[in-house]
Amino acid sequence: MTRGPQSTEQMLRTVLGRHPEVLAALTDAHEVAWSVVDADLLDLCRVHIAALLGHDAGLEAPCLDAELLAELPGWFTSPRFSAAQRACLAFTEQFTIDAASIDDDLVAAVAAELGPDGLVNFVNALLVVEQRQRLHLIWSRLLAQVAS
Repeated sequence: MTRGPQSTEQMLRTVLGRHPEVLAALTDAHEVAWSVVDADLLDLCRVHIAALLGHDAGLEAPCLDAELLAELPGWFTSPRFSAAQRACLAFTEQFTIDAASIDDDLVAAVAAELGPDGLVNFVNALLVVEQRQRLHLIWSRLLAQVAS
């Protein structure tokens, strides 16, 4: 086992190494998620998910504007965020905290910015990104318990 924090990809390989078909399916889903949604928008939402979940390894985003990232905690009032970013961040926040409580207004706001197909693609991509982070967090804790 490697020492120190593992990337999500390393974690998936560690845990699913004996299940290559599952690893391949998760990898394929991840690649498709990033191909159907604007990468900067999805990365911004990925970082927001990481902050909400306390997933420190997920906070790195070298491809995003550093000033924008610095204002992410105040996205709802900062003028640096576009209407599309605000709609998607609001949806992401509710999705991460309590997906069952997403209301029609949040859905309509994303659909207004991304279109109906964009909404579907965004929600599917968000699910992949969010679940990948949750898996990383859970598996890293489980592996730490096994190692101690």
